[in-house]
Amino acid sequence: MSRGFSLNKSIENLNGSKEIRVGDVLRITLEIGLFDPDKTRQQDSYQYLALEDRVPAGIVPMNADLKTEGVTEEQSSSSFSAEGNQFFPNYTEFRDNGVRVFKDTAWNGLYRYSYLARAVMEGEFWMVGSRISLMYDPELYGRTQGSVVKILPSTY
Repeated sequence: MSRGFSLNKSIENLNGSKEIRVGDVLRITLEIGLFDPDKTRQQDSYQYLALEDRVPAGIVPMNADLKTEGVTEEQSSSSFSAEGNQFFPNYTEFRDNGVRVFKDTAWNGLYRYSYLARAVMEGEFWMVGSRISLMYDPELYGRTQGSVVKILPSTY
């Protein structure tokens, strides 16, 4: 669903497997397209963007900046990048149920934000859709659909 913004979410298991098992480290990537559908804006910029990505109950986001997470340097590249030009959110919240990213100003274009998470419990879980919108102009937004995520027991 979208009204001006597009949003796609993918989950990649860093061990290369298609299936997710307890203990696996995952890269969650959100691809964002920011475009004014009505071309009514004077400028090609947006003020106060809010991206909310909720994870299913069996997955916990990892703050790669914390040394205690056990993440290597190349795994940790959490970023918000635009067509090869990287810039970072003004504020990021890592919580048990997801990640929230806030950006003061962003321009029309395609962006990618990714972060790491760990599978912590086996089972089938419902993953609520992600959403990006303007904090003070919520009629411009993009959403993903929810889906079921299956986490298998660990092989250790």
